[in-house]
Amino acid sequence: MIGPLFEFGEFDDLGQEPRAVGEQRLAVLHHEAARDDVRVIVFFLDDYHTRVSGSAGVKEPLTRFIQNQLRANDMLAVMYPLTPVSDVSFTRNHASIVSAINNFEGRKFNYTPRNQYEENISRYPTETVERMRNDISMGALRGLAVRLGSMREGRKSIIYVSEGFTAMLPPQMRRADASAP
Repeated sequence: MIGPLFEFGEFDDLGQEPRAVGEQRLAVLHHEAARDDVRVIVFFLDDYHTRVSGSAGVKEPLTRFIQNQLRANDMLAVMYPLTPVSDVSFTRNHASIVSAINNFEGRKFNYTPRNQYEENISRYPTETVERMRNDISMGALRGLAVRLGSMREGRKSIIYVSEGFTAMLPPQMRRADASAP
């Protein structure tokens, strides 16, 4: 995951409550997003449903798209399935988005845990883990759509990077314990 990329103004955070600063930044974000010349675009990098080779194959086309098709005033963000929607940060710094995309690594059929939640489910059968991953990604997409819908009237874009949800695992991938090799 990438850290906050917010850069739509300078704020003097000294002496202000964190909530007040967050509300001030949110107000600036909504103000900027309301402009007619601003496009709002989120790259949803679904590492749960993209293999390593697939993630390697999308980096160059996405980078070209950002460099050649986006305007300097477009507001961009990157989100992964486990990114809380409240942590999605927008930026006009295209280089930081390209950097985040270049760090994207798919994990489809790779059940090595990267956080406590994944550690907790690592002993479940692979079919159960895949269903949970499907639910996580779909829930994250729904949450993102709601967040974008609250920003302004008009069109916003989610560029969804995935090989698709897993409905059925290939027989060689089925294991009673997802953490087993």
